[in-house]
Amino acid sequence: MLGWVVDPDREIAAATVVVGAAGDGLVGSILAADRPFICIPEDRPFGEQQAMARGLNKVGAAIVLSRWPDVAQWDALIAEAIALGSEARRRLHDPDGVRVAAQWLQGVADRQGPAWDQAA
Repeated sequence: MLGWVVDPDREIAAATVVVGAAGDGLVGSILAADRPFICIPEDRPFGEQQAMARGLNKVGAAIVLSRWPDVAQWDALIAEAIALGSEARRRLHDPDGVRVAAQWLQGVADRQGPAWDQAA
């Protein structure tokens, strides 16, 4: 609705409720900002957005819809998204996740040795 914005993370953090698709970037920003989320996944060739939306719905981190809702539904949907609370969103976001993932990957690499040693 806003069109192009210079700092989407700032807009997301200031939002009462975010409405959007289920791409990794948007979902990550929403989880980092801990904002209520109404998710309408886009149809994609490999179904990754539907899979992300199912996961968010399963743990109670978002309201998930299969299509854009009718005007009369918005008030209830916004209230429902706000009522979800933030516990599930906070469980899905680790502010230190990049470092944790890098350490895990380094541990795997250390156990496996260089890839070129495996080819011989």
